[in-house]
Amino acid sequence: MIKKINGMQLEKQYGGKTVLSCSLQVDSDGIFCIIGPNGSGKSTLLRIISLLEKPDSGELVIADHSQSFVNPFENLNLRRKIVLVSSHSRLFHDTVFNNVVYGLKLRKKDHRNLREQVERTVKMVGLTHKINTIATDLSSGEQQRTAIARALVLDPDVLFLDEPTVSLDPENTKLIENLILDWNKKEGKTIVLVTHSLFQAQTLSDFIIFMYQGKIVELSETKNFFRAPRTELGQQFISGKIY
Repeated sequence: MIKKINGMQLEKQYGGKTVLSCSLQVDSDGIFCIIGPNGSGKSTLLRIISLLEKPDSGELVIADHSQSFVNPFENLNLRRKIVLVSSHSRLFHDTVFNNVVYGLKLRKKDHRNLREQVERTVKMVGLTHKINTIATDLSSGEQQRTAIARALVLDPDVLFLDEPTVSLDPENTKLIENLILDWNKKEGKTIVLVTHSLFQAQTLSDFIIFMYQGKIVELSETKNFFRAPRTELGQQFISGKIY
């Protein structure tokens, strides 16, 4: 079980411009929300710590109970314990069932239990009645719930979510928020979530990672951040003066 993600002096550039320069430590089973103005490096950081993108420099250490892995971007077994769901996940033009079961088949899980696992997870996201529907014919909210089911069925150690409710209607937004909270409470595993919604960050998370211009300005408990940010930039952000 992954227990710690430690990024030290992570640097990333695009087109000669530094978009990320920070260090962080995630060592709790809670929900971490990464917030900050547009272009502050939130999604770049998320992709690096979820092993989807390598930094240009710096060190990423992921540890379980018994050992630590340094820059484990090629470690397939470790990558299979981590899942990232993007804001606009691509689904196959196939049934919800076949979309959700795909990752299990790829990992060559016991075929005797696949249907039960998929049906249980699809029920969790409220799509039992759509399990045989072509996923690409669903509404945007239902498609996003399918993408989340595709991630949860893999039972990841850490779940990463990049703007999981952006552009969704209030009903689907609330369904997904409740799903995130319920999964974290039931499984006791870490969730790292990028969101543009301060309300969502305040109501969902245990910890806030506040970023500005590629740097982590504050990492603190959510209640402390929204009650009294330690920095002037944090105060300006929650008051809407920078965005």
